[in-house]
Amino acid sequence: MQTWNIPELDERIRKMRILAEEIKEMGKGIQAVEKNADRILASISVLELNISDAKPYL
Repeated sequence: MQTWNIPELDERIRKMRILAEEIKEMGKGIQAVEKNADRILASISVLELNISDAKPYL
């Protein structure tokens, strides 16, 4: 049976959100950067939901 380090996954996803938000802010006014950062943030939101679903099983 495989085990996962959910708290570590959660922390890394949090860091990804921070970085994506920083990239979006730094690229403000560059449409491609803003739109791609929004897509990344949407994917991160899905990861956050997945991890929050797994937390009760710790």
